Amino acid sequence: ARFLRRRNSGLNYVPQRGTSLTSFVSMTGPQVVTPIDADWELVAVEDPLVLPIPRSAFSRVSVTLP
Repeated sequence: ARFLRRRNSGLNYVPQRGTSLTSFVSMTGPQVVTPIDADWELVAVEDPLVLPIPRSAFSRVSVTLP
């Protein structure tokens, strides 16, 4: 999964995955952060493959205040 994150925003970004639109769990894989400019960075999360491979998969990023 990849997403943009605002640098120094004070927000909490949690990438999540699920097999339906009603149930999500946090992605636990390592994150690789690539700076874009003074305000933004690209975050890539390599989440482990879930076996058996589900027929459908969804991802989202939960953004909350601390």
